[in-house]
This record gives sequence, C-alpha cells and structure tokens, in this order.
Amino acid sequence: SEVPFLAGAKETLSDKTLKGIIFELDKKDKNYGSIVDQLNGFGLSIKGEYQVPNEKTLFNIIFYKVSPA
Repeated sequence: SEVPFLAGAKETLSDKTLKGIIFELDKKDKNYGSIVDQLNGFGLSIKGEYQVPNEKTLFNIIFYKVSPA
C-alpha cells in the first residue's frame, strides 16, 4: 500500500532534487484523497493521469514538483 510507503519516504519526498514520482492509485480507495494531499504537501502536483486498461478506477498518476515562483 502507498500509505506505509509515504510514511517511510518523507526524507526522499522532501529532497530538493526529486523532480517527480508515479503512483498507481485506485480512485475508489478510501486513502486516495489522503495520499494525494500528502504528496501535495511535499510540493508534488498531478501532471497526468492514465487509466490502467480494463480497470475503471485504477490510474497511473504522475506527480511533479511544483517549482517555486
């Protein structure tokens, strides 16, 4: 699950050299909103969503670091 991964990846997700990450997420999962919110909190925003073939709610989601203005 992504939840334990996020808990253990705080240092990596905070790294200023990180440019992006991809997650396979089920939009119907009870943790979906929390996962996206946590990634947003690390400065990552959704840049693309690609539905997994034959899976109505499963998506490969690309997150990129938001560049400071």
